Amino acid sequence: MLFVVGGIASGKRKYLKSIGYTVDDMSKDIHSDKKVIYDADLALLNEGLSPEDVFSIVKDKEVVTCHEVGSGVMPVNEKDRRYIEDTGKLSIMLAEKADKVVRVVCGIPMTIKG
Repeated sequence: MLFVVGGIASGKRKYLKSIGYTVDDMSKDIHSDKKVIYDADLALLNEGLSPEDVFSIVKDKEVVTCHEVGSGVMPVNEKDRRYIEDTGKLSIMLAEKADKVVRVVCGIPMTIKG
């Protein structure tokens, strides 16, 4: 599995296109049969799933992307704080399973594993 992490609009999908994936290969729906699931962390927020639930659904995909968290200000409200904590937990699980982890910043991919 390839795990790609980066901030909102950091160039994650542009990077995936540059390595051969198309828009038709990608879906935001973690239940999709597409090769690429992007922004998988949003299922934590939108579907109320746990990090373990999301991981179990996407762990066998070719590519999974998530928003990068952990470098910003911790939100005051509980819902947003839980989302950030759960996204961090999901990202750790995905990074541990992934053969390759790429962080995208300002459109620049940096391999941090594999």
